[in-house]
Amino acid sequence: KGDTINGNVYNRIIYNESKFGNGCDNYGPGTIAKPKCYPNKFEPTDWSRNLYPGDTVIFRESSAGYPSLLLKSSGKAGAPITIMPYSGEKLFIKTTHTAGIHISQASYINIEGPIEINSSIGHVGILVQGAPDYQTNPLRADNIKIHNCRIYGKGNGIWLQNVNNSEVENCIIGPMLPGADHVNGMEMNGLYNSLIKNVEAYGAFDNRGCPANSDADGFHLEGRYDGTVSHGGRNITMINCTAHNNYEDGFDMTGEVTLINSKSYNNYGAGIKVFQREQDNHTLSKINSLSYHNGYCPRDLLDGNPGVKNTRGPGLNISNSIIYGNLNEGVNIQYYYSGGSSDPIEGFSY
Repeated sequence: KGDTINGNVYNRIIYNESKFGNGCDNYGPGTIAKPKCYPNKFEPTDWSRNLYPGDTVIFRESSAGYPSLLLKSSGKAGAPITIMPYSGEKLFIKTTHTAGIHISQASYINIEGPIEINSSIGHVGILVQGAPDYQTNPLRADNIKIHNCRIYGKGNGIWLQNVNNSEVENCIIGPMLPGADHVNGMEMNGLYNSLIKNVEAYGAFDNRGCPANSDADGFHLEGRYDGTVSHGGRNITMINCTAHNNYEDGFDMTGEVTLINSKSYNNYGAGIKVFQREQDNHTLSKINSLSYHNGYCPRDLLDGNPGVKNTRGPGLNISNSIIYGNLNEGVNIQYYYSGGSSDPIEGFSY
């Protein structure tokens, strides 16, 4: 312990790909001179069980790609567990299991790039999970940081489930090609007090196709674990995020979200859809943002696929923004009659 890299002393384990002749040694100390060999197959207990707060795991570059990584150990405040490539190199992962990087009910984890993940059919690029059912189990994954990633393939790019006080920054997600029934660039279920910054999500396509019943969004925030109330998220800030050329909506938001300097364009559905269930009470704020050339592969011309669509009456604030060149409307707002039908009643549009 105590290798010095670029002037920083790391409490770390260093891994090299498990290939004959590359100099790795699983009986060695895991240093620059004697890195450990990462297993050829998905064996999460081979390394993640031995991580402690303050540890840094450094991966040497592999042209063939590492298999999936599973993290169940937590860091702590001031001493996170960090996953990163060796200085000047890139961590390349080809998913062999649930996700390229899977953080399961762990907290204080930093994922530092550059990281490239090729996601196989039905897998996720990066999956962060708190408790499986966040309505009955309050255990969240807290203080997760994901920086500098490039994700593409045939599944969801980044999926955050029941996550709190976290951030995703400087990532490009896409294209996410057909291969699964439900594909989004970035999927969020139960996300709280978190920042998403400088993230581009594009080319999300699913097997449902267009103009049929596609559900492939650039950014999708929704609660999925309760049949009566949707708990998408609260206090989420998205800065300099871009969604384009997705099969359905650019941003599909069920939660309290502030979009700042965002762009949504060339999406086949709406540029931004703000959605709520009857029991929710949340507002989306769109500030200094662009929505243009959306809605040109609509599944329902009567419902419309405008620049901004407000469905079932959540709060919506728009300021200093430009909305133009969308299929049929700039802004479409729908609302409920109090105590009336569960079907939305169109209010007005621009």
